[in-house]
Amino acid sequence: MRILIVDDHEVVRQGVRTLLLTRADVSICGEAVDGREAIEKARELRPDIIVMDISMPLVNGLEATRTIAQILPQTKIIMLSQHDIPQMMKQAFAMGAHAYVVKSAISDQLITALETIQRGDVLSPDIYGSTQANIDVQEILQRSVVFERALRETEERLRLAQQVARVGSFELNVKMGVYRWNPELEALYGLRPGTFSGEYSDWELLIHPEDRYATVTAFKKNPVGQVFESEWRVIWPDSSVHWLLGRAWHFNDKDGKPERWVGVNIDITERKRAEAEAKKLLRLLDLSFDAIVLRDVADRVRYWNRGAQELYGWTAEEAFGNVTHSLLQTAFREPLEKIVAVLKTEGRWEGELTHSAKDGNRVTVLSRWGVFQDWESGEPWVMETNTNITQRKARALGSSSRHRR
Repeated sequence: MRILIVDDHEVVRQGVRTLLLTRADVSICGEAVDGREAIEKARELRPDIIVMDISMPLVNGLEATRTIAQILPQTKIIMLSQHDIPQMMKQAFAMGAHAYVVKSAISDQLITALETIQRGDVLSPDIYGSTQANIDVQEILQRSVVFERALRETEERLRLAQQVARVGSFELNVKMGVYRWNPELEALYGLRPGTFSGEYSDWELLIHPEDRYATVTAFKKNPVGQVFESEWRVIWPDSSVHWLLGRAWHFNDKDGKPERWVGVNIDITERKRAEAEAKKLLRLLDLSFDAIVLRDVADRVRYWNRGAQELYGWTAEEAFGNVTHSLLQTAFREPLEKIVAVLKTEGRWEGELTHSAKDGNRVTVLSRWGVFQDWESGEPWVMETNTNITQRKARALGSSSRHRR
């Protein structure tokens, strides 16, 4: 049997090593001083059994056990702990341990646990050396089952919420090279549950070639302490293209070095399609000879077409964000409150207005207002279309004067 010993105390490792080597069929393939090194050594050495302490710096034995159980399910893990309490035992078994040995009983119980595992008699995890009165492993496991059931129900509700919202989450442990995706994230990349390899380089290959370099570079160079956020395209196995928004948070170890990332990806494909349609519509509006202005709920300019620039003299950049009635010094033929009331009840309004252009000239327009729902904010915005009737009004006024004479 090839055994990896994991404990942050040299004296404990020596004692365990000496004890295990009393058996002729045992070879110590390696040692580790914390959970992080345990994962690295386990990945490299692939031992048959790991004797793992619980309380260790950097990454504790429970976290290390959970990771190793995922990447090396055939490796058996014996937990060592000074804690002789059912709660700790329950956690160890939940993480994937096959046996739990209280440290005070190592000298006569560790070999027993080892022999039980070697014979393949482990139908359920066993506890060795506990002084707890009437301790019942099955009771601990039953409590774990109840807890796990409640946890699964909570996770299922979260998973359903993520599915509806088209959100997936991940955790990337930089030092250990462990990259975990939940099934919802795999689905956002067009993958079946459990088929992502867990390799960072494979994630890069899933990104659209035109977006890959910029996305990967931004991720790697993201300043410490700042949230990473970016958008990119991915190509599914069926060759369809989808848009994702990624957000991630960076965590350092006690020495200030990068240790892990946690984050989410959000499917924004529909939003991008809506944006593309909106841009197409705005390009069409730019072809109009009329001045077309989109106003938000505060009457601020959100879009200003070429016709508006030609009529009033302000560029789109100059007009953006200004309240239209203030910018244009609008003169109303009827109270604005009455116009707004009609707009709310009927969804549209039409009438004559007088505006001031950038050069100070007054312009009379036939103005048509229509209410629509902004696709992004969901707020009621107004599209204002103004047709210049200044000259027509002047001609009509001139004609009226001649008739009066």
